[in-house]
Amino acid sequence: GASGVLPALDGADHFRLRRSLSPAYSAVRLGGQLDQLYNQGRKYMASLTVGDSYRAPGMRRRAKALDTLMQRVQDIHTPAQRADSPRDPQVRGLSGTASRT
Repeated sequence: GASGVLPALDGADHFRLRRSLSPAYSAVRLGGQLDQLYNQGRKYMASLTVGDSYRAPGMRRRAKALDTLMQRVQDIHTPAQRADSPRDPQVRGLSGTASRT
């Protein structure tokens, strides 16, 4: 199935994983790696020979894999399951601890 994949998670699990991944995808972090990306791209393009042909990557296979993933996510999570769901189970009192008044 698609369990453990960010788009397949609901509620607190989704936001917990999203929060833990966000520093890796921040604009500052990614911006700091642009020089490396440009250097690798330039190095690769310098090795190309004019007139040679190159095989395209397996885009159909990748597209099929993405379609399969999306179908699995949609099969186990309906919009009705997500509607009006709080972001954190504590909101509904499901934290596993008794509330203090």
